[in-house]
Amino acid sequence: MTRGDAGAPLPLSARIGGLSVFASAINRMLDHLLWTPGFKEIFSASPTSAHALRTLYFEEVEAVLDHGDSEAAEGQRLRQRMTDGFAHLFISDGHFAAMMEQFRQGLEHHEIGADVIAEAEAKLTRFQPEDVEREGS
Repeated sequence: MTRGDAGAPLPLSARIGGLSVFASAINRMLDHLLWTPGFKEIFSASPTSAHALRTLYFEEVEAVLDHGDSEAAEGQRLRQRMTDGFAHLFISDGHFAAMMEQFRQGLEHHEIGADVIAEAEAKLTRFQPEDVEREGS
């Protein structure tokens, strides 16, 4: 794990390359999914969904990457916000796997290390639909 000046571990958002790299990966993911069978129909039925998801991820980038697994108030607030953001989309496990594949490819494009990519994917999978349903009920 990369360490900062004071010897403390750098947060995942910094190790990923910052907001610009995360934004690029999210943009790639959502832009690709707009034309993917299954997602295309979801986004066509709710045209503002892609924009809403993009905005949600961008607003919550540091929370998703640096606090998404926390049981503290910030982690709980984030899980509720993500639950609300995904609730109307009815995204299946297969859809979510396709999202993660595109996200991973976006990070690989920026030559992010496999260990950092795996950590970022682990953070995002906390919001997989079945987990969201279980936590939200």
